[in-house]
Amino acid sequence: NDSIKIQSAINKAASSKIKTVLLDDKKYKITSPITVKKGVKLLFGYGSQFVVEGNFRVLELEKNASIEGAYIA
Repeated sequence: NDSIKIQSAINKAASSKIKTVLLDDKKYKITSPITVKKGVKLLFGYGSQFVVEGNFRVLELEKNASIEGAYIA
């Protein structure tokens, strides 16, 4: 389950000076929602893929949060 690892990185970025979380070019197993915190940018690598297991909102963005490089199909 990569959801917890990604959320932890986002939480750490939200409380530090580095506000960008860069995802590696790999598949991530997502089993729970991920909240991109205020002021944080979630940056997808060219080959980053979310493999979602379940029926839920995968990404939720707080005010002034962003995602970049994601392809949603």
